[in-house]
Amino acid sequence: AGGRAPAAPAPEGQAAGQGGEPRALAVGERLQDHHRALYDRREGTYDYYVGGVLWAKWHPWRRELRIRPLGEGAPEEKASWPCRWDASGALHAPQGGEAACRALLKELARRLAR
Repeated sequence: AGGRAPAAPAPEGQAAGQGGEPRALAVGERLQDHHRALYDRREGTYDYYVGGVLWAKWHPWRRELRIRPLGEGAPEEKASWPCRWDASGALHAPQGGEAACRALLKELARRLAR
């Protein structure tokens, strides 16, 4: 049977996950091109803010996406970025916070699709 060998599974952030989870790095790239994203020259990042919901930051050179929740129950510290996907697409989240980070990623992807 002369077919191709099956592809190795992609890291979490690079392939659609279970339940239609968006790809984190693809979402970051979409953020960079979105008409509402703001470029921060000092940091070299693209920021996307949804009032009372989330703030996302995409660093294209590092290929890193960070999201922080806003509103009720969100961390008070301005420097707190609890959800981070690295260049390999791996999620770095506080213990027990993975589901919340994935929900924020899904919400960001939904907003960017508009």
